[in-house]
Amino acid sequence: MLDVITFGGITNDIFIKTKAAKVISVKEHDYLTEYLAFDYGGKIYLDGILNSPGGGGNNTAVAFARLGLQVAFAGCIGQDEDGRKLMMNLKKEGVRTDFLQRVVDENTGLSVIINSFEGERTAFSFRGANNKLTKDVLDLSALIDTKWFYIPSLTGSSQYLLPELVNLAQENSIKVGCNPGLAQLKMGLSGLKKILSGIEVLVINKEEAELLTGLRAKHRAVDESVCPIEIMKGEPWISDVRMIMRQIYESGVKIIVVTEGIKGAQAYDGQNFYWLPVYPYAPIDTLGAGDSFAASFIAGRILNRQIEDCLKIASANASLVVRQFGAQPGLGKWDDVKTVIEENSQIGVLVEDN
Repeated sequence: MLDVITFGGITNDIFIKTKAAKVISVKEHDYLTEYLAFDYGGKIYLDGILNSPGGGGNNTAVAFARLGLQVAFAGCIGQDEDGRKLMMNLKKEGVRTDFLQRVVDENTGLSVIINSFEGERTAFSFRGANNKLTKDVLDLSALIDTKWFYIPSLTGSSQYLLPELVNLAQENSIKVGCNPGLAQLKMGLSGLKKILSGIEVLVINKEEAELLTGLRAKHRAVDESVCPIEIMKGEPWISDVRMIMRQIYESGVKIIVVTEGIKGAQAYDGQNFYWLPVYPYAPIDTLGAGDSFAASFIAGRILNRQIEDCLKIASANASLVVRQFGAQPGLGKWDDVKTVIEENSQIGVLVEDN
C-alpha cells in the first residue's frame, strides 16, 4: 500500500535571474500591492537561467519521496521532450508514475519565473497538459490502495476533480490533505462544506484563510518565550487567526494550518492552537516553499507525529527550499530537516488551550 498519492500540476520551470527587476509598491486603503517592473521598451540582460521541475503535485510528490514515504503522482504531461524529462525525474526520485498520463493533444505545462532581488518572484504559467487532469483520464478505482491523498490547488477543468477525490477518499477511509485553489476558496465555507468535512489537514495561507471565511485577521503580540523578537524584523506581532481557524474547524476539517511567510505558521486541531515562528534563513527564491511546507507537515502526520513536530518538520524543509533556486533542488531528506531543527532549538512552538 502507498503512503500517499499526490494530484495536480507538473511543469517545466524556467528561472530567469536578473538584477534589472524593480519592485513597485502601491498602497490602497489597508492593502499593499507590489509589482515587479522593468524598463519599458528596454533590453534586459540576464544573470542566469535555470531549468527545474515544478508544479504543485509534482513538487509535493518529490518532497514526500525524499522524506522516505511510498508515493505516487497523478497528473498529465504531453508527449514531448519536457514531459519525458519530467517523468524520468519522478522515477529518479522514487515516485511511482502509474497514474501519470501522457496526452496527445497538449504540450507539457511550462512556467517562466522572474525573481526579484528580495527573493520573491513573478511567474508566467502555461498550463498545457495540466488542463487534461480530470476524472475522465483517471481510473478512480485504481487510486484507493493508499493511506492518504494530497490535493494541492487544482485550476481550470481540473478543479472539478476535487469533490470526486474527496468523495472517493471518504468511501475508502483515505485521509486527505488539501490546499484548495482560488476558485474553491471563493465558494466560502458554506459552498465548500461538503468538501471540507472530508479533509483531515487543510493547509492555506493567511490571505486564503480570510478569503475562505470572509473574516479579517487582527494582530497579536509575539511571545518572546518561543520567539526572540529580533527574528520578526522590527514587527513583533503575528496575525491572530484563531477565530478564523475555529470557523474552518466547525466546517469539519480536522486540522487547520495557516501560513504567513516570515511570521511563521499556526495550526488548530479543535483542542489547542499552535504557533511556530519561521526559521530565520535569508531566502534566495520562495517558489516551492508552500509545497514543501504542506507536504512535510502531512508527512509528519502520516508518520503519526504530534502537531508541534509536524510544524517544525514543515518549517525546516521550507527553509531548505528557499535557500536555492527552484522548487525541488533544496527539498531535504530527514537528516537535513533534523539538522535545521537542531540549529534552531531556541525557537519553540507556542501551544495554547482552545
